[in-house]
Amino acid sequence: MPQDISERSKLSPETSETILAANPFSPTRGAVPPSGDGGASSGGGTAPAEPPKPKFTFKGLIKLGSRVRAIVEDATSQKTHFLEVGQEVAGFKVLDIAENQVLLSNLLTSEEVVVALTPKAAP
Repeated sequence: MPQDISERSKLSPETSETILAANPFSPTRGAVPPSGDGGASSGGGTAPAEPPKPKFTFKGLIKLGSRVRAIVEDATSQKTHFLEVGQEVAGFKVLDIAENQVLLSNLLTSEEVVVALTPKAAP
């Protein structure tokens, strides 16, 4: 961060906007692209590159008393999540958990996605 006012005025408006938009507590903060070149490297386009879409696999359920959690694996990020209804993961919100599927809603488009239970592989 610049120490005095004369150094702060050297920041471009794009850099200032990027700094302000990069909320460290936001789950989408990684989606803000760095603008070290003022956006010139992407052929002059203003649309940021989309992060890869998650590919979910429903692995099973865990029941703890009245609480139900779904075991959902995101093949894109190679992470396993233990989710309850109402939680958010990779831009999706868990709407419902059933014995054989999980219902997710895309936070940006409100599109609903059904993730079916993955059948166990034969030994």
